[in-house]
Amino acid sequence: MNKRFPALTLLLTFLLCVTVRAAAPRLEVHLPAGPVEAGEEFAVTVDLTGNPGILSAQFTLTFDKDRMECVEAAVGELLSQQTGVIASNPDAKSGAMIAAASMDVMTGDGPVGVFRFRAKEKLSDLHFSIERIMLSDRDRNKLDVQVTDAETSDSASGAASNAGNGAASSASGNNAGSGAASSASGNNAGSGAASSGNGANAGSGAASNASGNNAGSGAASNASGAASPANAAPPFTDIAGTWAESYIRTASERNLFQGYPDGTFRPDNRLTRAQFMMVLWNLAGRPAPSAQSPFEDMRSQIDNFQKAVSWAYEKGYVNGTSAATFSPGEPLTRQAAVKILFAYNGSKRGPEALLTQVYDEQYEDSGRISSWAKSAMYWAVYQTILSGTSPTTLTPGGAVTRAQLAAIMTRYTDRFPA
Repeated sequence: MNKRFPALTLLLTFLLCVTVRAAAPRLEVHLPAGPVEAGEEFAVTVDLTGNPGILSAQFTLTFDKDRMECVEAAVGELLSQQTGVIASNPDAKSGAMIAAASMDVMTGDGPVGVFRFRAKEKLSDLHFSIERIMLSDRDRNKLDVQVTDAETSDSASGAASNAGNGAASSASGNNAGSGAASSASGNNAGSGAASSGNGANAGSGAASNASGNNAGSGAASNASGAASPANAAPPFTDIAGTWAESYIRTASERNLFQGYPDGTFRPDNRLTRAQFMMVLWNLAGRPAPSAQSPFEDMRSQIDNFQKAVSWAYEKGYVNGTSAATFSPGEPLTRQAAVKILFAYNGSKRGPEALLTQVYDEQYEDSGRISSWAKSAMYWAVYQTILSGTSPTTLTPGGAVTRAQLAAIMTRYTDRFPA
């Protein structure tokens, strides 16, 4: 009897391995039938099958750029209907890139990438590969992925590759490559895919910026939240017709901001550190601090500023510029504002943590984000609280105006209502 156990163990091990492999999700590449003439456009789709439920997906479809060009890359239906961030780039350095992450688990099988190519010469054979794959499950664990040429059913897993028409290789677990997609607000889709969120809706490759100017082809800025009727008199004399009018109206209605005695809001004025503490304190309902802050330069400030800073310091939302100073009159930067707001929200990271490399490559000035602020900045982008100052810049060290903060706070309270 004892001699039978080794054989039984080997059999069970083999069956377990087969089961694990059969359960692996699969990316299927679908190619056009027959040759493609020079100048002709053709479609390539990538489907996900055996989906166990994922929170994020990234991959790059590589091809011979000397023989064809990718004129469009769009996130497929399976990913585009989710609540989260979707991005695509047909002209990434390594190929055509797709990335998506959702706040909800994405289930079911279906297309995850739809690509349109133009042949530069007659193509009698088509060679593609799928690389830089990263799929994460509902627990954010990396999944091994099989890649299949749907026409030949040849597959490979891990870093192996298939030969022949439409060969596909998988480098499972690597992040998406360079040239990562257009996403200035964190919810922008690539060419041909719609984006939505609390901030702006963007057309092809478009994004909205934090100063209120619309960026990109067909971009349109929407005021989010419970804005006042357009024909109602504005609460301040200097905001009518400005890009942030609806945001300022809503922020005022939510008792986050007050105007000046002369009836103005002064939307282009820069905010100071102390003024932002006042806005955050208003959001929290003006709770009384239990002790005074240790900052000597707050002693000469008005009583409400002192209370707001003392409360925020006590809660751990802010630090001083030194042990004894808060520098209340210093301009508030964009990265400092979202870092404080991130702390107020609990400093809890979400699916945006999976897209760090996507954002790093999308924003040209990502290297200028301070290390203490990067998680907060990308959280704010992902949550559509912060928009870029252009499709490729975040301007982390730029000063925040009153209008910009009204937009940020309106989006935040829309996204995280009390």
